[in-house]
Amino acid sequence: MDPLKQTIAFLYHKKGVRPLKRMEMEITLSMDLRWFTLAQSKLVVERAVLSGYVAEKEGLFLPTFSMDNVEIPPLFRPSFEEVDQVVVMETTPDEVKAEIGDPPTKILEKPREKPSKKSLFDRILDHVMKAGGYEKRQVIRRMNELKELDVIPEIRLLILARGEGIDVSEFLNETDERIRGYL
Repeated sequence: MDPLKQTIAFLYHKKGVRPLKRMEMEITLSMDLRWFTLAQSKLVVERAVLSGYVAEKEGLFLPTFSMDNVEIPPLFRPSFEEVDQVVVMETTPDEVKAEIGDPPTKILEKPREKPSKKSLFDRILDHVMKAGGYEKRQVIRRMNELKELDVIPEIRLLILARGEGIDVSEFLNETDERIRGYL
């Protein structure tokens, strides 16, 4: 079972399967459940949107899948590394979109091999892995060692890359825009 999907299902079970604002989802994942930092929670919600697990309408989000089919084990507690995987869903004309007030609907689960547009985090991660010759686990582990900095994951990746002598200047403007989006 997909840990990101389980996380979203758990979140909506906790909140009563009602439309949620993005900030409410982020606060619940970070402060109520204490599963992630606020920066990680923002990324988890972004992943859920990119994966097609939640749909937005007028600033409110609803799950796009039937939560009855999602098994959540006792003492469920996802790690950031588990849910930090993007799976973009292919859509078809027959697919029903979630509307506010409608019950959760099903989605066609056919992961693409490559997302149409990778997130900033994924692009920086890919760059660091390629330029440094590292495996994903190594980079994520080393990035997590910088958690005491209490900055968004993209910044930790940039700091890690610069420390290794990897040029990341191509990501600086977009990272700056992302930070300003949090303010």
